[in-house]
Amino acid sequence: MNRREFLVALAAATAGCGGFSESMSCERVGGRDDTNVGSSVGRVRDATGRWPAAYGPFDGTRAVRDGRYTGTVRRGWRQTSVDFDTDCDPVLANETLYLVDDDGCVVALDATDGTVQWCDDTVNTEQSVVAGPDQLYLRDGGTLVAFDPQRREVIWRCEFGSGRTLSTPVTDGERLFVHVQGSEERLVAVRGGAPLWSVPASSAPVVANGRLFVLHYATLRAVDPETGEEIWQQSLGSADFDTLSVREGQVYLTGSGLTAVDTESGDSNWSRNVPPGRTVRAAVAPERVYVPTRRLAAAPPRLYTYRRETAERISCRRPASFVSGPVVTTDELLIFVGGFDPEAEASTVFVQAQRHTGGTEWRVTRQPQSTVLSLCAGREALFFRHSSTVEAFVFE
Repeated sequence: MNRREFLVALAAATAGCGGFSESMSCERVGGRDDTNVGSSVGRVRDATGRWPAAYGPFDGTRAVRDGRYTGTVRRGWRQTSVDFDTDCDPVLANETLYLVDDDGCVVALDATDGTVQWCDDTVNTEQSVVAGPDQLYLRDGGTLVAFDPQRREVIWRCEFGSGRTLSTPVTDGERLFVHVQGSEERLVAVRGGAPLWSVPASSAPVVANGRLFVLHYATLRAVDPETGEEIWQQSLGSADFDTLSVREGQVYLTGSGLTAVDTESGDSNWSRNVPPGRTVRAAVAPERVYVPTRRLAAAPPRLYTYRRETAERISCRRPASFVSGPVVTTDELLIFVGGFDPEAEASTVFVQAQRHTGGTEWRVTRQPQSTVLSLCAGREALFFRHSSTVEAFVFE
């Protein structure tokens, strides 16, 4: 039996709660009705905040710092005039939402009212935009492009060669870091369009507290972003981890279960079987770690919750019958998406917020044309894309 066959069999055997005893069934959450929804305001009062990459902050946490998402949720604006690429998630910077349309053009929306500010085809991109402090970073095949959104012109291009694929880049404000995959895999640091250094790597990095954290198969490495020198490495015992998040002294590895590693020493703090082979990037709140899983065979997506310091499992949720989308967390709430009845004429998807301690704060439902969903978060506004529609929500 190969690894894929094993995982399929494992999923079928543990469909009750994805890696735990069937007697420990997952809590079914989500619904078809709006909860705690006020009247539409039509405009976002405060569109500040930064959600610079598809997975949120460059530390990978999908966390909103000092965000206000409690109280009554109100509908802001709704944008349907552009055919957005459903594989590309929106990002937020300088009160502007950046997306990609079906033709590969970069589209800028005013985050306060949803109007199209501009649509530019200077760079043909088929991947999500990344927002740096003053410029955007786009990927065009094996080329990394720095783009000035004010002047709408290319600042520099860095060519990595045909046949190469590039990860979502991250930045520390001075340098850009990208995982380049071709005949070999490397993490490359770029400044001003010129490579500075490179090291072997098998994943995209995350950046926090003046360090880069990156995987190289069965090893986690902490790297100096200025020089590329290794600070420490930790053997993981498995090469199946593929995503990272880091917050307040711990790096969280997902892909094959969940492992927490100390950021200063590189020592492994704890590991959990979540189940193996199915976990995606963790969202990290001050006291909790939320770990979604991929759909696999008979096992639908799940959402597991652990205490951040002790790794105690708090809950297992089943947020949807047919789709489980991105997860966002604030200091007070967990926000996630899901949906029902994919074969029905009117499928229902929802965005829902729950208190970390339990209890639904609010829920908004929609009937989309497809079930490709994404969330982009500002300080006081949440931006939800379903199919080719983007909506904004604000809070009292």
